[in-house]
Amino acid sequence: MYFLSNTIVTMDKNWINTWRQLVSRLSISIAMFVICKCINRDFRELDEKQSLKSTNKLLHIQMEAIKHQANIITGNDEKMRIFRHDMRHNVQMLSSLIQNKELHPASQILSKLNEDLINIKPMVFCKNSVINSSLLVYINMAQNESIEIISEVDIPENIPFNSCDIALLLANVLENAINASRKQENDNREIQITTRYADKKLALVVKNRFDGEVLFNTAHMPIAKDINHGIGMNSISTIVSKYNGYMACSHEKGWFTISLMFSCHFSK
Repeated sequence: MYFLSNTIVTMDKNWINTWRQLVSRLSISIAMFVICKCINRDFRELDEKQSLKSTNKLLHIQMEAIKHQANIITGNDEKMRIFRHDMRHNVQMLSSLIQNKELHPASQILSKLNEDLINIKPMVFCKNSVINSSLLVYINMAQNESIEIISEVDIPENIPFNSCDIALLLANVLENAINASRKQENDNREIQITTRYADKKLALVVKNRFDGEVLFNTAHMPIAKDINHGIGMNSISTIVSKYNGYMACSHEKGWFTISLMFSCHFSK
């Protein structure tokens, strides 16, 4: 009420007739200055907290990826030791089978050797190490949830966008897809990841099966039904907005699809 009364007095054509009016005007100015500073500080602290949260999430993803790769390497060392030990016997068997013209058994042994070599190779989804870490963690998480993953990823090491931002974006997209897939029957769990990079343009499409109801807002973005959900989509929107990118979501025939496009030609 004090602030309102001072404002009304200030609107009078007689700006300063008494010392009380002078005090009221000074009080309004000081109060407005303090309020603006507090609001500005709150927004700055909010941005810093969001940035710190994103950084911590990325570091956690990278640490998990490093641990997972270390476990793979340890397991691969043991597999390679066994592979080398058995190689001499396999070569002898192949030689004998080929000499006896038993080509079908020889072909089976060669297929098994090829399969063993594929399993020994480390998991690499793309050449960009930061983005690969994100994919490694969440694809492994999905597979542990019995979710089938079909991926076609092609992202080079050097891209004109911050790799950390794209890694976080993919992490949030895949996290949402995994959470949605958990609500499906085991035989209806599938996530498809497709990326394309050419001419400084990056396109990403992630699809997951979902036969439930999806609510969209006026901007055709999905609405979270639970209060604590929807944070990941907000983070995705922030990164898309940062690069003036394109995002579209749809839900058709049991598939939820999110499509994203980034280009240097329309980046800020």
